[in-house]
Amino acid sequence: MIPNNPREQLIKLGAEKLADALLDLSTRSDQAAQLVEQLLSPPRENLRHLKARIRGLRQRKRFLGAREAQSYASDLSDLLADIQRNIEDPKIGLELVVAFFESDNKVLESCDDSYGNVGEVFRYDATELFTHYAQDIEDKSYLSDLVFKLYQEDEYGVREELVDHAFQFLPEAALRSLAQRFWENAENIDKTTKDSQYDARHSLFAVESLARQLHDAPLYERAALATWPDLSSKTCLDIAEVYLEAQESEKALDWIKKVPPEMALDDYKRDKLLLDIYRKIDNQEKLAEVAWRIFRQHK
Repeated sequence: MIPNNPREQLIKLGAEKLADALLDLSTRSDQAAQLVEQLLSPPRENLRHLKARIRGLRQRKRFLGAREAQSYASDLSDLLADIQRNIEDPKIGLELVVAFFESDNKVLESCDDSYGNVGEVFRYDATELFTHYAQDIEDKSYLSDLVFKLYQEDEYGVREELVDHAFQFLPEAALRSLAQRFWENAENIDKTTKDSQYDARHSLFAVESLARQLHDAPLYERAALATWPDLSSKTCLDIAEVYLEAQESEKALDWIKKVPPEMALDDYKRDKLLLDIYRKIDNQEKLAEVAWRIFRQHK
């Protein structure tokens, strides 16, 4: 059983004992052997090797089935872990992660990602590493440009998390500027074809995400209505939810009331929002009414 503080315990063993154990493990594990090679290589050599591995992602010729793709996803995750372990300079690290993102088309075209494991590496692992390096980059305009470009060229829908996590590395002014940029992009698209309509919605989804991060409910409302002009229960409830997050309970209630009874498909979400609203505005009578309705529906 591993102790609660394994790092401290291993340090006490001494460098010689750990070196012997690592070398022994490297004879039986390719990953361990690769780790030993990285630890002993100069930084420039490690960088060259990492760049070569990323280039190799675009050169795969053999198609991988669904089961092989799960193992491939682990390899991709290991590559990102190696980048983080070996690259301290945030600008260089970010450039490597961007190159990794830009390989997504080739990677996803070369495997059957039915289980979604490969896509998740881009959505979550790569986004997390991008954020890790981006937090130490002072040039916020550079970061905004990267996010805009990567999101606009996202053909497989695996880069959306970059926008969703922008608040972790961009200040409010940069978030607003980026939202405006996406908005203008959506407005300037000729929406006469289905593809162009999708592209416009894609930009508006980014505006919605950024508006939510900014707690700017009016901006979210504008984007949501521009995305789906035909009012639906989902749109009304989503807008209500964002107003509630922005501490505008009365506005949230107004939007819930806009849902026609025959369109109230998501009763649970509506009632959950109503509970939160009536709790915030201290309407005990309505709070009890909604709570009783939820109880009867789910007993």
